[in-house]
Amino acid sequence: MDSEGSMPRRNQFKTNEEYNEWYRNYREMRRGYFREYSKKYNREWRKKNGYHNEIKSQLRYPLKQKARMMLRQGIQSGKVIRGNCEKCGNPNTHGHHSDYSKPLQVKWLCALHHTEEHKKNMDIKNRGKKLSDEEIEKYIAKRQKEIAGEKEKARKERIKRQYEMLKLYPALTLQEIGNKYGISRERVRQIIKIKQTQPPVSSNAKVVAVKKGRYIKTKQNK
Repeated sequence: MDSEGSMPRRNQFKTNEEYNEWYRNYREMRRGYFREYSKKYNREWRKKNGYHNEIKSQLRYPLKQKARMMLRQGIQSGKVIRGNCEKCGNPNTHGHHSDYSKPLQVKWLCALHHTEEHKKNMDIKNRGKKLSDEEIEKYIAKRQKEIAGEKEKARKERIKRQYEMLKLYPALTLQEIGNKYGISRERVRQIIKIKQTQPPVSSNAKVVAVKKGRYIKTKQNK
Protein backbone atom coordinates (compact mmCIF):
# COMPACT_ATOMS: atom_id res chain seq x y z
CA MET A 1 0.00 0.00 0.00
CA ASP A 2 1.47 3.42 0.94
CA SER A 3 4.13 4.53 3.40
CA GLU A 4 1.66 4.98 6.28
CA GLY A 5 1.07 1.27 6.75
CA SER A 6 -0.95 -1.63 5.41
CA MET A 7 -4.72 -1.80 4.98
CA PRO A 8 -6.72 -3.65 7.65
CA ARG A 9 -8.28 -6.91 6.53
CA ARG A 10 -11.92 -6.99 5.63
CA ASN A 11 -12.66 -9.73 8.17
CA GLN A 12 -11.57 -7.38 10.96
CA PHE A 13 -14.89 -5.54 10.48
CA LYS A 14 -18.22 -6.92 11.68
CA THR A 15 -20.19 -5.96 8.56
CA ASN A 16 -19.53 -4.87 4.99
CA GLU A 17 -21.21 -1.54 5.70
CA GLU A 18 -18.76 -0.92 8.55
CA TYR A 19 -15.85 -1.66 6.23
CA ASN A 20 -17.32 0.57 3.49
CA GLU A 21 -17.73 3.41 5.97
CA TRP A 22 -14.11 3.08 7.09
CA TYR A 23 -12.89 2.88 3.48
CA ARG A 24 -14.89 5.98 2.46
CA ASN A 25 -13.32 7.95 5.30
CA TYR A 26 -9.87 6.60 4.46
CA ARG A 27 -10.21 7.56 0.77
CA GLU A 28 -11.42 11.02 1.74
CA MET A 29 -8.52 11.53 4.14
CA ARG A 30 -5.95 10.32 1.56
CA ARG A 31 -7.61 11.87 -1.48
CA GLY A 32 -4.52 13.83 -2.56
CA TYR A 33 -2.28 10.77 -2.40
CA PHE A 34 -4.66 8.59 -4.43
CA ARG A 35 -5.14 11.31 -7.05
CA GLU A 36 -1.40 11.72 -7.58
CA TYR A 37 -0.87 7.95 -7.58
CA SER A 38 -3.59 7.47 -10.23
CA LYS A 39 -2.19 10.27 -12.41
CA LYS A 40 1.30 8.78 -12.28
CA TYR A 41 0.07 5.24 -12.96
CA ASN A 42 -2.15 6.29 -15.87
CA ARG A 43 0.62 8.43 -17.38
CA GLU A 44 3.08 5.52 -17.28
CA TRP A 45 0.54 3.01 -18.58
CA ARG A 46 -0.47 5.21 -21.52
CA LYS A 47 3.15 5.94 -22.34
CA LYS A 48 3.73 2.19 -22.59
CA ASN A 49 0.43 1.01 -24.12
CA GLY A 50 -1.05 4.07 -25.87
CA TYR A 51 -4.65 5.25 -25.95
CA HIS A 52 -6.01 2.64 -28.37
CA ASN A 53 -8.19 0.87 -25.77
CA GLU A 54 -9.88 4.12 -24.75
CA ILE A 55 -10.45 5.14 -28.38
CA LYS A 56 -11.86 1.72 -29.24
CA SER A 57 -14.24 1.92 -26.28
CA GLN A 58 -15.43 5.36 -27.40
CA LEU A 59 -16.12 4.03 -30.89
CA ARG A 60 -17.85 0.86 -29.69
CA TYR A 61 -20.26 2.75 -27.45
CA PRO A 62 -21.09 6.00 -29.31
CA LEU A 63 -24.38 6.56 -27.43
CA LYS A 64 -22.58 6.32 -24.10
CA GLN A 65 -19.84 8.75 -25.18
CA LYS A 66 -22.37 11.22 -26.58
CA ALA A 67 -24.34 11.19 -23.31
CA ARG A 68 -21.19 11.85 -21.27
CA MET A 69 -20.12 14.68 -23.58
CA MET A 70 -23.55 16.35 -23.41
CA LEU A 71 -23.56 16.09 -19.61
CA ARG A 72 -20.12 17.75 -19.41
CA GLN A 73 -21.31 20.54 -21.68
CA GLY A 74 -24.46 20.96 -19.60
CA ILE A 75 -22.41 21.33 -16.40
CA GLN A 76 -20.02 23.82 -18.03
CA SER A 77 -22.88 25.95 -19.41
CA GLY A 78 -24.76 25.93 -16.10
CA LYS A 79 -27.82 24.07 -17.42
CA VAL A 80 -27.03 21.15 -15.11
CA ILE A 81 -26.07 21.68 -11.47
CA ARG A 82 -23.90 19.02 -9.85
CA GLY A 83 -25.57 17.66 -6.70
CA ASN A 84 -24.42 15.77 -3.64
CA CYS A 85 -24.39 11.97 -3.49
CA GLU A 86 -27.97 10.71 -3.13
CA LYS A 87 -26.88 8.03 -0.66
CA CYS A 88 -24.24 9.62 1.57
CA GLY A 89 -24.31 13.36 0.80
CA ASN A 90 -20.69 13.52 -0.43
CA PRO A 91 -20.29 16.68 -2.61
CA ASN A 92 -17.65 14.99 -4.83
CA THR A 93 -19.96 13.16 -7.25
CA HIS A 94 -20.24 11.49 -10.64
CA GLY A 95 -23.30 11.67 -12.88
CA HIS A 96 -24.72 8.14 -13.28
CA HIS A 97 -26.79 7.55 -16.43
CA SER A 98 -29.59 5.05 -15.99
CA ASP A 99 -30.50 5.63 -19.65
CA TYR A 100 -27.95 6.99 -22.13
CA SER A 101 -30.71 8.26 -24.44
CA LYS A 102 -31.48 10.88 -21.72
CA PRO A 103 -28.03 12.48 -21.26
CA LEU A 104 -29.05 15.24 -18.82
CA GLN A 105 -31.08 12.99 -16.51
CA VAL A 106 -28.56 11.51 -14.06
CA LYS A 107 -28.26 10.30 -10.48
CA TRP A 108 -25.48 12.03 -8.53
CA LEU A 109 -23.35 9.45 -6.72
CA CYS A 110 -19.94 9.49 -5.06
CA ALA A 111 -17.23 7.23 -6.53
CA LEU A 112 -17.93 4.37 -4.11
CA HIS A 113 -21.72 4.38 -4.53
CA HIS A 114 -21.33 4.84 -8.30
CA THR A 115 -19.30 1.63 -8.42
CA GLU A 116 -21.91 -0.16 -6.29
CA GLU A 117 -24.67 1.06 -8.61
CA HIS A 118 -22.89 -0.42 -11.63
CA LYS A 119 -22.42 -3.72 -9.81
CA LYS A 120 -26.19 -3.86 -9.23
CA ASN A 121 -26.90 -3.04 -12.87
CA MET A 122 -24.60 -5.27 -14.85
CA ASP A 123 -27.17 -5.35 -17.69
CA ILE A 124 -25.54 -3.34 -20.51
CA LYS A 125 -28.71 -2.72 -22.57
CA ASN A 126 -28.52 1.05 -21.93
CA ARG A 127 -24.89 1.37 -23.01
CA GLY A 128 -26.00 1.54 -26.59
CA LYS A 129 -25.44 -0.92 -29.40
CA LYS A 130 -22.04 -2.58 -29.37
CA LEU A 131 -20.46 -2.09 -32.81
CA SER A 132 -18.42 -4.63 -34.72
CA ASP A 133 -15.04 -3.68 -36.25
CA GLU A 134 -16.66 -3.25 -39.67
CA GLU A 135 -19.37 -0.99 -38.22
CA ILE A 136 -16.69 1.03 -36.41
CA GLU A 137 -14.91 1.68 -39.72
CA LYS A 138 -18.19 2.80 -41.31
CA TYR A 139 -18.94 5.01 -38.32
CA ILE A 140 -15.49 6.66 -38.53
CA ALA A 141 -15.86 7.29 -42.27
CA LYS A 142 -19.32 8.74 -41.75
CA ARG A 143 -18.16 11.04 -38.94
CA GLN A 144 -15.16 12.23 -40.98
CA LYS A 145 -17.50 13.08 -43.87
CA GLU A 146 -19.90 14.90 -41.53
CA ILE A 147 -17.05 16.89 -39.91
CA ALA A 148 -15.65 17.85 -43.33
CA GLY A 149 -19.12 19.00 -44.40
CA GLU A 150 -19.55 21.05 -41.22
CA LYS A 151 -16.15 22.71 -41.71
CA GLU A 152 -16.94 23.56 -45.34
CA LYS A 153 -20.31 25.01 -44.36
CA ALA A 154 -18.68 27.10 -41.62
CA ARG A 155 -16.04 28.35 -44.09
CA LYS A 156 -18.68 29.49 -46.56
CA GLU A 157 -20.62 31.25 -43.82
CA ARG A 158 -17.45 32.97 -42.64
CA ILE A 159 -16.62 34.27 -46.15
CA LYS A 160 -20.19 35.48 -46.62
CA ARG A 161 -20.14 37.27 -43.27
CA GLN A 162 -16.80 38.93 -44.00
CA TYR A 163 -18.03 40.41 -47.30
CA GLU A 164 -21.20 41.60 -45.55
CA MET A 165 -18.95 43.54 -43.14
CA LEU A 166 -17.08 45.06 -46.08
CA LYS A 167 -20.37 46.29 -47.59
CA LEU A 168 -21.48 47.85 -44.30
CA TYR A 169 -18.27 49.90 -43.96
CA PRO A 170 -18.04 52.93 -43.83
CA ALA A 171 -21.81 53.43 -43.52
CA LEU A 172 -21.44 51.92 -40.04
CA THR A 173 -18.50 52.39 -37.70
CA LEU A 174 -16.12 49.53 -36.88
CA GLN A 175 -17.62 49.33 -33.38
CA GLU A 176 -21.19 49.12 -34.73
CA ILE A 177 -20.23 46.33 -37.14
CA GLY A 178 -18.45 44.50 -34.32
CA ASN A 179 -21.53 44.75 -32.11
CA LYS A 180 -23.70 43.40 -34.94
CA TYR A 181 -21.53 40.29 -35.48
CA GLY A 182 -20.36 39.78 -31.90
CA ILE A 183 -16.65 40.46 -32.49
CA SER A 184 -14.22 43.19 -31.46
CA ARG A 185 -13.68 46.48 -33.28
CA GLU A 186 -10.06 45.50 -33.97
CA ARG A 187 -11.09 42.20 -35.55
CA VAL A 188 -13.50 44.04 -37.86
CA ARG A 189 -10.69 46.39 -38.90
CA GLN A 190 -8.42 43.43 -39.70
CA ILE A 191 -11.09 41.67 -41.78
CA ILE A 192 -11.93 44.80 -43.79
CA LYS A 193 -8.25 45.54 -44.44
CA ILE A 194 -7.65 41.99 -45.70
CA LYS A 195 -10.75 41.93 -47.90
CA GLN A 196 -10.01 45.34 -49.43
CA THR A 197 -6.58 44.11 -50.60
CA GLN A 198 -7.77 40.72 -51.92
CA PRO A 199 -9.61 39.84 -55.13
CA PRO A 200 -13.17 38.58 -54.42
CA VAL A 201 -13.23 34.92 -53.36
CA SER A 202 -16.41 32.98 -54.03
CA SER A 203 -17.92 31.14 -51.08
CA ASN A 204 -18.28 28.16 -53.47
CA ALA A 205 -14.52 28.08 -54.05
CA LYS A 206 -12.44 25.40 -52.44
CA VAL A 207 -9.34 26.75 -50.67
CA VAL A 208 -6.14 25.11 -51.92
CA ALA A 209 -3.55 27.09 -49.95
CA VAL A 210 -3.64 30.00 -47.54
CA LYS A 211 -0.54 32.00 -46.66
CA LYS A 212 -0.60 34.93 -44.29
CA GLY A 213 -0.38 38.26 -46.11
CA ARG A 214 -0.53 36.65 -49.58
CA TYR A 215 -3.22 35.93 -52.15
CA ILE A 216 -5.49 32.94 -51.42
CA LYS A 217 -5.27 30.42 -54.26
CA THR A 218 -8.60 28.77 -54.96
CA LYS A 219 -10.36 26.60 -57.48
CA GLN A 220 -14.06 26.48 -58.18
CA ASN A 221 -16.00 23.38 -57.13
CA LYS A 222 -17.43 21.45 -60.02
